Amino acid sequence: MRLHPSLLAPVFWAAAFAACTTFPRAEPAVSDLTVRERAEVDAAIALYRLSRPSEAAPALRKYLDREDPLAKMYYAAMLADGLGVDKDQDRAAALARAGAPALRVMADRGVVNAQLIYGRLLESGLGVDKDFGEALRWYRKAAARGSAAAQYSIGRLYEEGTVVAQDMKTALRWYEKAAAGGDAGAQNNLGVLYWEGNGVVQDSTEAFKWFRRAAEKGLPEAFSNLGVMYASGDGVAEDDKEAERWHREAARHQMSDAHFNLGLFLLRDPADPQKLTEAYSWFLIALGEGDEGARSELENLEKVLTPRQIMRATGAADAWFAALDSHRRGSR
Repeated sequence: MRLHPSLLAPVFWAAAFAACTTFPRAEPAVSDLTVRERAEVDAAIALYRLSRPSEAAPALRKYLDREDPLAKMYYAAMLADGLGVDKDQDRAAALARAGAPALRVMADRGVVNAQLIYGRLLESGLGVDKDFGEALRWYRKAAARGSAAAQYSIGRLYEEGTVVAQDMKTALRWYEKAAAGGDAGAQNNLGVLYWEGNGVVQDSTEAFKWFRRAAEKGLPEAFSNLGVMYASGDGVAEDDKEAERWHREAARHQMSDAHFNLGLFLLRDPADPQKLTEAYSWFLIALGEGDEGARSELENLEKVLTPRQIMRATGAADAWFAALDSHRRGSR
């Protein structure tokens, strides 16, 4: 099964925005919202942080034509990641471009989370010219003022080695700072480093501890990683019920590879035709999301499943995609 470091997750923006433990309230000079409207936007942001983006979308969408950088940035994040709304990179870039000047004003005034989000804009090039050096500078400013999310971002850059020379010891140091500050992405990535013995002495028990902490904060990558650990019995007592629970939770959150991992987990009981049929459904879903690794698993299952079982599994996968499409349309 596939392990999930946060730095490889497709959801780039969610980690930055959800990690903001306090919201950088837009000041009168950069926002025209009333106190009541500001409260409504803050409530929507809170829903986003609770992994409820489809509920946050309508309130944020109301204020996109107003002079408020936060409504624009959070909605742009949802569009960029396809969370709660249809993915639309062009519209995300346009909103980010519109909100970037006011966000920069907030960052210059020392609003820590504005510094973090502005760094993310520069790193991604969403709505602004991509500038890794400037992104790192803003992350360092926010990190120096105690932003665990910024500390995580610095650690991630040192682990990736694309902006600065790869340095696992430095990455580990920043991850440890961020994890101590409660950043779920850093906690998850520490777990991956301990699981793999990358830059540290391999320690599966320590890996499980960090995955568990990240999962308690609602990080989908950590859900998937806990499923892998419970299934393997490495670092924690093997527990198929817990493994299945965490794999299903990751799949429910649309976690990359979660559908593939759940399918693999269900194959552990080859004598149960119901589980094999369900596994076929999850592999179909994974393939529909572009996971070519699912193709060979489908071919293997087609050798043992009956045409009726395959038809039932295909119907379940079609229903899953239809429900997802309906949910996204309802969030527009």
